[in-house]
Amino acid sequence: IIAEFGKQWYQRRVRGTHAIIKNVLKEKKNLFVPYFNKDEMVMVKIEDEADYDSLPFDTYGVRQPTDYMEREHAISTTGLDLILCPGLGFTADGQRIGRGKGYYDNYLSKYVNVWGSQPYTVALAYSVQMLDEVPTTENDKQLDEVISIV
Repeated sequence: IIAEFGKQWYQRRVRGTHAIIKNVLKEKKNLFVPYFNKDEMVMVKIEDEADYDSLPFDTYGVRQPTDYMEREHAISTTGLDLILCPGLGFTADGQRIGRGKGYYDNYLSKYVNVWGSQPYTVALAYSVQMLDEVPTTENDKQLDEVISIV
């Protein structure tokens, strides 16, 4: 029951970013989306709205490219200005707890090694996700901003 609730909640949250994605593409800005494999995450370029709409859904209902090896990777080409980071819980000062695989934290570490600094990191959080504290380790990256949404 908990796993199914988590999946449904996550799908609602991802749908909430759909308008942001469509606006970025409409404005002809570069959009990179995450591709996850067993060991790491890479950010791959989406060419346009038709490209985004053609992406298959993964088991969480998230659009994810299957041809990620053929796509432009942000870390090795243009870099990134902003990353919207997911999470299960957040603090007002930018701490986050994810799903425990470290995909985003590891990606940000690799990014800093290549580019010298990390992109601006933001999370969109429901008020129920805002906590006084979350457990963190030395590997966890602090977000620049957490925006509480209704």
